[in-house]
Amino acid sequence: ALFERAKQAAEGSNLAWASSSSSSSLITSSRSKRNAAAGSSSGASTHLVGQLDSESLGLDAKRKWGQAEALSREASKQVLSEAHVVCATCAGAGDPMLAEMHFNVVVIDEATQATEPATLVPLTQGAQCAVMAGDPCQLPPTIVSRQAYTFKLDKTLFDRLQQEVGLAPLLLDTQYRMNPAISKFPSRHFYDGKLQDGVLAELKPAAAGVTWPVKDHPVIVVALRGLEEKAQKSGEKAQKGRSGGAAASSADVTAEVGLEDASYRNLPEARVALQALYALMKAGDAATGAILTPYKGQVRSLEHGLRVLAPWFAGMEISVSSVDGYQGREADVIVFTAVRCNSAGKIGFVSDPRRLNVAITRPRRGLVVVCDPETLAQGSSNWSKFMAFADQQGYVCGPQQLPTAPWQEEGLDPFSKDAVTAVATAVGGDGVGVGSRRGTAASLLSSSDEEYAYTP
Repeated sequence: ALFERAKQAAEGSNLAWASSSSSSSLITSSRSKRNAAAGSSSGASTHLVGQLDSESLGLDAKRKWGQAEALSREASKQVLSEAHVVCATCAGAGDPMLAEMHFNVVVIDEATQATEPATLVPLTQGAQCAVMAGDPCQLPPTIVSRQAYTFKLDKTLFDRLQQEVGLAPLLLDTQYRMNPAISKFPSRHFYDGKLQDGVLAELKPAAAGVTWPVKDHPVIVVALRGLEEKAQKSGEKAQKGRSGGAAASSADVTAEVGLEDASYRNLPEARVALQALYALMKAGDAATGAILTPYKGQVRSLEHGLRVLAPWFAGMEISVSSVDGYQGREADVIVFTAVRCNSAGKIGFVSDPRRLNVAITRPRRGLVVVCDPETLAQGSSNWSKFMAFADQQGYVCGPQQLPTAPWQEEGLDPFSKDAVTAVATAVGGDGVGVGSRRGTAASLLSSSDEEYAYTP
C-alpha cells in the first residue's frame, strides 16, 4: 500500500511538472500575441501572472516528489523489517537503510570474484556465521589499479582464509553442465580428479554440425598457425607472427590488469572460429553458442566479422565475449580462440590456469579450441598438459575437419576491404529478401570497421 501511494505521488509530481512546463509555454505564446495587439503594459501583466502560476506548479511538483520519496523509504523499511532473507550485492549491503539491521547468517556467493574490501561490507552486519561460495580454480576479481596489486588487494578473503588460515574448503563435487568428455580434463587437472559427472552423455549429446574426431566426444582442437598481431585501439597495427620473435611482455602485464592501450588479435583464427560457430549453429541442434577469446582486440575482430556476415547468422542466439566477461555463463557450444602465435612461446596472461579452466568449462554439448598448440604448450605447463591430453584422446585436427561455410564457397573474406560489397552481392543473388538482406551487413557497420579495410 505504501509503494502504491509512493507511485501515485510520483505520478502526481510528474503531472505537476508537465503542467508547469505547459503553462510557461502557453503564457509565453500568449504574451507574444498580446504584445503585438495591446501593447507592452498588458503583456507584462500577463507574463507576471503566468510566472506565478508556473512557480506554484513547480513547488507543488517538488512537494509531491518529496512525498513519493518519503513513502518509498517507509515502505522499504517495512518490507525489510518483515523479511527473513535479504538479497544484496556486497556493496549494496552497506546501504544506509540496512545500517541498523543485524544478520546472524551471511552467505556470499561468487566470493572468489569479490575483492576483500567488498567482502568485508556484508560481514560487518553482525554476522555470527558466514558462508562463502566460490571456485578458487576460476578467475579472481578484476583489479584495474596497479597500486592495488602492491597491497595484495588482488587476493580475496576466500583465498586468504584458505591459504593463510588453513581453512579447507568443502568441494561441491558433482557437475551437471557438461558432456562428460568436456569435463574430463578439468576434473583431472584442476580438481584432482574429484569432480564427478552428475549427467550422462546421452543427456548432453554431442552437438550436430561438425564431425567430431572421436564419436560422441564433443571436443575439437583445431591446430592453426595463424598470425598474431598487436592491434592498437586507434586501429594502428604491428604484425607479430610466428617469425616475429618475442612478444612485448609489458603489454601482457598491463593487459592483465585491464590498463592496456593495445590488445592482440589473430584474423586467421577469427575466420576459423566464425566458420566453426556457423556450422554448429546452422545444424539447428544447438540453441545457444558463443565465441570466447582472452583479448579485446580479437573480440572486436569477431564482432566485425559477425556484422559483415550478418545475413548468414541472422536468427541465431550467439554472442562474442572475452573469457573473463563470460565467467559464470554457459552455452550449448563454445568456440575458443587463443590468439597467441609466436616462435618464442610468449602467451602473456593466457598462461593463467584459471583462465584456461573458465574457457573450456563454459559449453554444455560442444567445445572447439582454435589455437597454435606449439605456442601454447611452450608458454604454459597447463596448456602443455591440455594439448597432451587432447592429442592422446585424438581431439587434435586441422581446419579441414570443419565444413566449408557458405561465404567461403563464394570466396568471401569478412576481413577484406571489399567484404561488405561482396556480401551484399552474394546474398542478393538468391532472390530471397534481396533488399533487406543486402542492407544488413552495411547497416551494421560503423566507423570502427575501417580498421579492417585491408587484406592481411
